[in-house]
Amino acid sequence: DINVTFPTDYQSTDLAGKKAVFTVTVNKISRPYTEVNDEFAKAAGFDTAEAYMADLKDRTIKNYLYSYITGNSKIIELPSDEDGNSYEYFKSYYTQMAASYGMGFEDLLSNYQMSEADFKKEMLTEEIIFYAAIDKLGVKVTKEEVNKEVEEMAKLNSTTADKVIENYGENFTEFIYVQSTVIERLFETVKIIDKA
Repeated sequence: DINVTFPTDYQSTDLAGKKAVFTVTVNKISRPYTEVNDEFAKAAGFDTAEAYMADLKDRTIKNYLYSYITGNSKIIELPSDEDGNSYEYFKSYYTQMAASYGMGFEDLLSNYQMSEADFKKEMLTEEIIFYAAIDKLGVKVTKEEVNKEVEEMAKLNSTTADKVIENYGENFTEFIYVQSTVIERLFETVKIIDKA
């Protein structure tokens, strides 16, 4: 039996704030096991099992860094609409998504019981955190470096840099660069500490 209490702001007012018990039956516990050998590594695009495991370790550390930064940061103040952030990209994306369900943007916010200010905070939290982090690291964002990131994104998605910018906007593509740069810089520090 799993005892839960629904949040007081739960979307179904019948359940909001109420206690419930979910009774579950565990039929089987199993853990798949795949031997990581050179054959497995080659199928995954690596030369050896050792190279695969090293890459897995690096990705795990980067994922942890990302989770740590986003989970241990607090937003004190939202930027203004003139600050060149990615809010318009997110608003446009969710407006189109709502339209595909026959709703307006305001209907979408209402369904999630959010004000537009709450939605803006939700959408911009990571951006605010990573721009603060890159400032703290003293890294300057240049147009050339952002353009390189956009070219990489275009290659990965078999499209053009212009199409990437058209789809995501300049502010969001810059944010992607900032995010990956912060994680890479922190990762380099972890690697130095790991070797010590």
